[in-house]
Parts: sequence; C-alpha cells; structure tokens
Amino acid sequence: MTEGSEELPKFEFNNDVVIISGKSIPFDAKKVWSAFAGLLEIHIQNVGELTINFKMDYFNTSSSMYLTEIFKILNANYYKKKIVVNWFYDERDFSMEDLGEFHQERAKFEFNMVKKTIKK
Repeated sequence: MTEGSEELPKFEFNNDVVIISGKSIPFDAKKVWSAFAGLLEIHIQNVGELTINFKMDYFNTSSSMYLTEIFKILNANYYKKKIVVNWFYDERDFSMEDLGEFHQERAKFEFNMVKKTIKK
C-alpha cells in the first residue's frame, strides 16, 4: 500500500483488488505512475483475477497520460487473467465521466462506470 497525500494518489493492493484513490497532481507524474505500473505488473502475475477500483477525485494532464499506460498493461494481460475495472465518478464531474468512457471504449476487459450520487 502507498499512502496518498494532497498531491499523490493512494494505491492499495488487497489480494485480487487494487484501489486507486485521491488526487494525482505530482511534480513528477512519471515517477509516481511508473512505480505503480511496475508493482501492478508483478501483482497481475500473482493473482488469479484482478479488480481495480479507480476512485480518483482528480488527476492532472501528466497523470492522465500515465493512466493510459496502466490501461495498456491491463489490455496486454486481459487474455491471461480476468480483469475488471470499476471507474467511480461523481455525478457532477463530467470530465471524469468522459475520461472513464474514453478508457472504457478502448478496454479489452470488463470496464464498469460507477456513478456516485451526491446526497443533498
């Protein structure tokens, strides 16, 4: 598990579930996301199936570019393992919804859009 901060996402590896949450606005997005990508590739080899819950509140453009690399890793492994991505987004956050739909269209694995309803 990698603890998040105001600028860094939190990465939790719980057997066959990986949770990515918080914000990603690091100074060096390559360092943060490349480290996660390396851990993810190892983790994929050690589980029978994998569910990734993306619960990000926000990420900047450079983080978004590396997120695409994460999905390339998942696409490269979907035929070896059952992979499921759950993309959580706030019902009022259209940019997060659009980005999720962008990745969903390109995913070779199960990709679920999960709308979080804001209670009034």
